[in-house]
Amino acid sequence: IVLLQHRQVDLAICISLHNYDKIDTCFRLLMSIMTHVIIDSSSFIFYRVTATMSWWHKSGHSEPIGKENAFIGHLESQCLKSLEKFSKITSVPIGDMILARDCHIEEIWRRRYCKLYKSDRLEAGKQCPSIYGQYIRHLNDFLHDRVRAVLRVPGAEADDIVGVLLHYLSSTAPDSVIYIASGDSDFVQALLLPNVRLYNPKGWEEVKCSDPAGAVAAKIV
Repeated sequence: IVLLQHRQVDLAICISLHNYDKIDTCFRLLMSIMTHVIIDSSSFIFYRVTATMSWWHKSGHSEPIGKENAFIGHLESQCLKSLEKFSKITSVPIGDMILARDCHIEEIWRRRYCKLYKSDRLEAGKQCPSIYGQYIRHLNDFLHDRVRAVLRVPGAEADDIVGVLLHYLSSTAPDSVIYIASGDSDFVQALLLPNVRLYNPKGWEEVKCSDPAGAVAAKIV
């Protein structure tokens, strides 16, 4: 059930059962909105954490440990400032943006068919937990009640969720404009849809591609 007014979204039932009647009901609220902003949480938040930590070190600060208030405060501030820049580009306030999140690596549906899928990241995380993890989790929690909706589906990655949203919104509201924020080059294929615009959170530059289909084919090869 999708409850956008409660700022929490669960698409598991809709996707796993392919219940399109339920999807139609769930996204009825989106139909009244003509401009949508979808943030790829994995890309945006990872970039914000690494960029802020890089600045922190270059500024002569010590390694941030735990919930050090100075670093956390700066991380939150820079995150909001970055989204405010995108808000000016899209004319969509942060409170109306949608955040798409990955499921846990162990749960990704692709791993049922290919155990090696992202196994290197999984193994690396077990052997040497990333210092970024605690801050990534913090920013996800920080943004949870500041956006219109958080989309996280068991078994699905953020790009799976965005793909479902794009095709649904493009077919039901073809006159709408959909902005995607991600530094993942795989999203270039979304530009096959005429109403989609892609921006990289690093500098918020628009990503252009004259041949999205060719770009996707090249990656596959």
